[in-house]
Amino acid sequence: MLERLRIPEWQKKFLVALMVFGVGCMAYFFTSYKLRMDARLEARLAAAKNSCKIRVFQHNGQDVVETIQGVMIKAYYGEYWYCRDGKAIESYPLFFPVVIQKEESQVPEKDKIFIKSIAAKSYENPSQYFYNHQKKFNEAWRWRPRIPHPQYPLDLYPNFGRESQDGPDPQAGKGIVRGAVFWGVRGAKHPRWGTPDIFKCWFELPEGRSPQEENYYAVNIEWLLGAKISEKIGAEGCQGVVSDKRTGNITAELWLKGRNIHHIDQIIEQVSDFLETLMVERE
Repeated sequence: MLERLRIPEWQKKFLVALMVFGVGCMAYFFTSYKLRMDARLEARLAAAKNSCKIRVFQHNGQDVVETIQGVMIKAYYGEYWYCRDGKAIESYPLFFPVVIQKEESQVPEKDKIFIKSIAAKSYENPSQYFYNHQKKFNEAWRWRPRIPHPQYPLDLYPNFGRESQDGPDPQAGKGIVRGAVFWGVRGAKHPRWGTPDIFKCWFELPEGRSPQEENYYAVNIEWLLGAKISEKIGAEGCQGVVSDKRTGNITAELWLKGRNIHHIDQIIEQVSDFLETLMVERE
């Protein structure tokens, strides 16, 4: 009788796998839900503190608002942005729907990415997108050399993160990156500068590494070109700024997960197209 009640080994393994899968799904949905709630809470708190009222007016038959830099955007998108002197500064966090076409599939997949903010700002060069790089300039040497990553549509620019006063690295592209590590999205071009959209990315480091090894891996070019961006739940992927490709006057700060990076070129194209729809021509 007891023999007949024993559970076969394959059923035990199946049950264990099912439990692991269930826990993973719960963790994924909890993380996604928390991210959405954090974004909404941040927006509500910001709105409560933002006593400024954005001025909405008519232009060529459309309701528009003006940004602090003088760019006009459709009121439907901009009247609830952060505000100063009656003018829009930047948007609250939002989730943006994208459609991804993978090579191995004929059916496009829908996803949502996290946009930290949208802003209409006047930048003098791409370095100003990043807070601690605002005093750098757009020297031509920042864009040479360009080293393609074999797994992602990203190119490493080992000179981009260097200080203007230090000039280009004579050994750029050899050994390590002597400065901050930045990646450009392959094929993307800013309408004024002709430069790619720039991102910082976090790669999956080997387990059991020491702090010294961690610092070494983070700048080692050979290792970076063979490394993968973690797709684990909660892991950081890439963060950067995308501009509209018509004027470059409207930008979006993106926080992308590891699973997004294989198709980051498709994502920024869709975000750029969306940014163009926000603007209203003055003529």
